[in-house]
Amino acid sequence: MFDREHLRKILKIFIVAFLCCDLQISSLQTNTVAAHHDFDGEAFNGTLATLDKARYHASIRLSAKETKFGDGHICSGALVAPSVVLTVASCIYDYNSNMSRHPSELKVIMGTLNRYQRTKFTLVYGVTHVYQQKTFNPHTLRDNIAIILLERDIPEDHPIVQPIHINLLKTNTRTNVHANVKMQYGYEVTSWCAKESLPIAQLIAFNASELSNQACSINDKALSTQGTYCLELTHMEQVTCRENIGAPLHADNKLIGLVSHASTTKHTAIIYTDVSHHAKWILSTVGKGNNQNSSIWGVIGFLVFTIFTVKSRKK
Repeated sequence: MFDREHLRKILKIFIVAFLCCDLQISSLQTNTVAAHHDFDGEAFNGTLATLDKARYHASIRLSAKETKFGDGHICSGALVAPSVVLTVASCIYDYNSNMSRHPSELKVIMGTLNRYQRTKFTLVYGVTHVYQQKTFNPHTLRDNIAIILLERDIPEDHPIVQPIHINLLKTNTRTNVHANVKMQYGYEVTSWCAKESLPIAQLIAFNASELSNQACSINDKALSTQGTYCLELTHMEQVTCRENIGAPLHADNKLIGLVSHASTTKHTAIIYTDVSHHAKWILSTVGKGNNQNSSIWGVIGFLVFTIFTVKSRKK
């Protein structure tokens, strides 16, 4: 067993770790607002998203860049289970290091329509696991989908944040995407956009209509792969939402797709990852979508790391 000197070292490590976590939480809780545009309905024909249609919308952020609340946003995602967020794999892929980001680099924020405001309903969660398919290609964007597992479940009785159901109806052709859903309800996308290179603070909703491969760009890199389709966002000529990958596309309260990337030739056209194409992989990976034991494993991992550090110093 450890003597008193070793126990003192362990205690010091715990204290330092606690202070570091406290500083990180404090930095996330700041309401200092970065430069951004407020929504101006006359500037473009988008509409403000409502909590009813965006209660599942998640902001995925880099902890290192979250010096001001909202600055760390890198992409969007959709909450599909109590502790599961779907996004695109290119969101969590670091193209500078040519590898996926570690879960500890990420934070997920839900329960706010304003990217730069934190309210009493806002949830800020750490990430324990990130999954992507082995067939994901960061350059061709084949199988561009990822699963983010949160550090704990969202509260069942949360007044705002709730998961959205995944559409399980698989499509047979790219020219007839979810026709039965489209005819009755139409498509809608919720996204954080930008104007004049500055982000718009509020979450914006756009209607979307389907495009043929020819209208979108027959040579687009992702249209040659299965599990993608092309839609056009209407009334977005004066803003850009092209960079907000992972933004969810929904119809009839079901998640249909996630923004993969913009068309190479048509300004308002967006390539989407069809979530139904990956439904089997998603369901087999997340199971019931709960993550009640993550905190326990986190403590065990921390204790193992602490003991390893003390033994290494002893040598």
